[in-house]
Amino acid sequence: MLEAYITCLILGFVLLGAELYVPGGILGVLGGLALLAAIIIGFNVDAFGTQGAMISTLIILATVVAGLFFWVRFFPETAMGRRLSLSSTAAYKADNKENRELTGSEGVAINNLRPSGIGRINDKRIDVVANGTWIKSGARIKVVDVSGNRVLVRELPEEASKPA
Repeated sequence: MLEAYITCLILGFVLLGAELYVPGGILGVLGGLALLAAIIIGFNVDAFGTQGAMISTLIILATVVAGLFFWVRFFPETAMGRRLSLSSTAAYKADNKENRELTGSEGVAINNLRPSGIGRINDKRIDVVANGTWIKSGARIKVVDVSGNRVLVRELPEEASKPA
C-alpha cells in the first residue's frame, strides 16, 4: 500500500509539472486526481496512522499551493513564460488611422457587398460593409462612416454615378 501512495504522489507532481509544457488541462486534472488518490491512500496506510495521514495531506496541499504561487508569480518572467504568454506592452488596436480620412470618399464595389465585401476607394482595396442593403459589384459607393476597422458604405444613386 505504501508503494501505491508513493507512486500516486510522484505521478501527481510529475503530471502537474507536465501541464506547463502540454497545455489543455487534462494532465493537470489527472495530476490533481493522482494527488487526491495519494491522500486517500495515505489514510488507509497502517504505517502512517491518522496523525501521519493528516500531516501528509497538509504537506501535499502546502506543496501544491506553494507551487501554484511560485508558478503564477515567477513563471511569466522566465524565457518560456514570455514565449507562452502575451506581452502586456504590446499594442493591439483595431483602429486603422488610414481609414479615418475616408469618410465622404467615393469608390466602386469590387465584388457584391452582402453586406460586406471589397471596395476600391482612392485607388486602394478596402474591406467595406454595406449600410443595410446588398450592393452589386461595379456599383458606385460612398463612405458613410468609419468606426475602428469598419468602413460603412452606401450605394450612390444612378444619376450620381454617371460622369458629367
